[in-house]
Amino acid sequence: MSDSDDNSGSDSTALKHFYNRAFLKRLTKAFSKADSNLDMRPVSVLMPRLNPLEMKARVRLVAAALAEVLMPNGHQREFPFAARVLKKVAASGELETFDFWPLTEFVQSYGLDHVDIALDLLKTLTTHFTAEWAIRPFIRLHQKKAMAYLLKCALDNNVHVRRWTSEGSRPRLPWGERLKDFVGDPTPVMPILETLKFDSELYVRKSVSNHLNDIAKDHPEFVVGVLKRWKAEAGEKHAKKIEWTIPRS
Repeated sequence: MSDSDDNSGSDSTALKHFYNRAFLKRLTKAFSKADSNLDMRPVSVLMPRLNPLEMKARVRLVAAALAEVLMPNGHQREFPFAARVLKKVAASGELETFDFWPLTEFVQSYGLDHVDIALDLLKTLTTHFTAEWAIRPFIRLHQKKAMAYLLKCALDNNVHVRRWTSEGSRPRLPWGERLKDFVGDPTPVMPILETLKFDSELYVRKSVSNHLNDIAKDHPEFVVGVLKRWKAEAGEKHAKKIEWTIPRS
């Protein structure tokens, strides 16, 4: 079967078809180069099982196949080894953009018992493809540790890491697990937003605006008060930034 044969049907341009036979070949090559001892057969033979699935189901199935490769005994103690391999893959340059989504899915599915290792790995992966969805189970189950880690990352030099801290902690992130604690009380996320409110990159400030927009759905007066205070704090140096944020929040 050719790569184009994977895309049969009227929805052949759907994003789900990114996860096709060519993708599986890239993934197999990248992991084999990272560790030649890996048995990549669970990934390389996956296409017939992917064909009937929609996009997110394809991502989850690939992540499960990676677990067979990286954690063949099904033991959580194998996750640190898996994390080391994933870091090698990320650094290899063999994968890009949506190739990384099953990797972040793997971390959120299998790394919850290794919080420190998993958070560090997500920070690495989010520089290649956003880990905004993958961080959410860690926030839900390990809120104090995850939020402290994200707050440190809000000061990172990498723009993708800084954006991740705001986008990943949004209470109502599209496609993401709803963070019910933050829907009820947004104050735990405010230290991150305070750190990023005058960020030098519009890419980051857009996420802050989207985050405030989420909060405003449940706490409009709270957001109005925050924006009034930020406008007063902006001064001439940051006036244009906050003027951009206010009508979009």
